Amino acid sequence: MKRAIRSFSLLLLLPGVLLLPSIAWGQEGSDEANYTPPLERRSGFTMGVSYGLGMGSFVGYPNEVEKMNNPEYRVATGTTLSSGFSIWLGGALRDWFTFGAGMFSTGGGSDDATGGGAGFGVHIETFPLYPVGGLWRDLALATEFGAGSGKLDNKAGGEDGEGGNMSLVSAGLIFEPWQFWHMSHGPSLMVRYQFSDSMTASAVLLGWRMAFYWTQKG
Repeated sequence: MKRAIRSFSLLLLLPGVLLLPSIAWGQEGSDEANYTPPLERRSGFTMGVSYGLGMGSFVGYPNEVEKMNNPEYRVATGTTLSSGFSIWLGGALRDWFTFGAGMFSTGGGSDDATGGGAGFGVHIETFPLYPVGGLWRDLALATEFGAGSGKLDNKAGGEDGEGGNMSLVSAGLIFEPWQFWHMSHGPSLMVRYQFSDSMTASAVLLGWRMAFYWTQKG
């Protein structure tokens, strides 16, 4: 039994032993293969904020099983003017990739109801056309994922809608062609959707965003 265990241990060590020469060679002889181009536009700590206006819709029910999806308790704003706000902190890992965490909110109202939702989560930006150069370096695809809550105030005097624990997802485009100091700014277009069993909140927002890059190089 001991011999079998010893043999099995040697088999586990064998791949590492065989890989040692190639690892050493890679460290000593592949500097060019591991070359990373210098960062030009985005790097280091980053902080961003954006605000947008657009159209949205908020629909919900009291957060009670027997009242969910019951038309008698339905609360809705209809399609209405909406606004949205985002703020995040993170890091620009490459010129074309930024990752952070933050807070996101959306709200709107009509004569029938006033609704809103907010959540915390991650904010990701990629600049897929960065290698093309020019203004294409400043066009980003943005996504947000998180969780939060929402509420609908029923102006008709009935029960309010409650979102409970809601999931949040956003996607859109960001264009930041203007830079000064460590700041970049420009327009944004985002679609935000927040949902749970008892409520949904959706909005299309056209706005303006500003980002700070601590070690940005012009």
